[in-house]
Amino acid sequence: MGSLEELLKSWRDNPDAPATIALAGQLSGTADHELLSQVGAHAEAWHQRDPEVLLAVGHMYLQSRMWPEAQSALVAAGKANSRDPRIFRYLGEVLLRRGDAIRSEKVLERALQLGLNTAEVRELSARARSLVPLQEQAGAQTVAEEVGRQQAPPTLTELTAASGSTFRFSQPEMSSAERILLELERVGVYQTEGGPMPGWETAPSEGRRGAVALLFALVTVLVVGLSALAYSRLIRSRRAQQANFLTETTLADLKQGGLKPIMISDDRLRRAFELDPSSRRVALVWLRSCILRHVLVAEDRCIGSAIARAKSLGASEADL
Repeated sequence: MGSLEELLKSWRDNPDAPATIALAGQLSGTADHELLSQVGAHAEAWHQRDPEVLLAVGHMYLQSRMWPEAQSALVAAGKANSRDPRIFRYLGEVLLRRGDAIRSEKVLERALQLGLNTAEVRELSARARSLVPLQEQAGAQTVAEEVGRQQAPPTLTELTAASGSTFRFSQPEMSSAERILLELERVGVYQTEGGPMPGWETAPSEGRRGAVALLFALVTVLVVGLSALAYSRLIRSRRAQQANFLTETTLADLKQGGLKPIMISDDRLRRAFELDPSSRRVALVWLRSCILRHVLVAEDRCIGSAIARAKSLGASEADL
């Protein structure tokens, strides 16, 4: 059995933090996007408070050129630990590879400020800075194509050695999504202002300069708005995927019978509702759990609430 097969079997038997990090490292750069998504979705659902796991998953996606997924995982890592410079280093590269040199430069500067002051990070930051005029003149897609000609990033092991950090499998307190978005806004991830206007070969007249500035502002607002919409849809899709994973795992455990799956189902389904409040599937599985609880321990405190929740989400009498 090869190394990947052994790690995959070990992870499926016990997908804890060390197993997930080891598997993510082994999968980095592979083209099996279905397997990568499976590992990433599980990690973001079950290790959302572990920045080391989320960092490893973000790097896995980055090495496999899955840029939106990498950005999602690294933002989640930032929610768990906003002081780890490695997170900002990789988030900066993801933004740059997606063509956003302006924000990439600011995020990489944050990595430098947090202590990851290596030649490799300085070079990447300078590269982002040099591409800002290109983004302003030709757009993010042109920047992404230019960056695509660069070599692959270093491994997590190399970057960890350079920063003096070590992998820790602790579970720090999770901050709210609003707090991390504010943190990232502070370092420029969500700022909309750009750098200086590009220098034209001939200076426009005063009237023409105002028209050009207005046009540039309108285009910038449109691009930022579309990017924000696409990213919002990606986040909703990822949350729905995580909620579905939690729901189906709970349902499979309930079908095995016994009291233990019922007792642990509440926390899972509560988390699933937080991820996807409009999921009828989660409501129906919750109702099933309540009914089984009533049968086994004569406790029916949640059946009425579960029925009402399912009906409010469009469940029919046949579903119930």
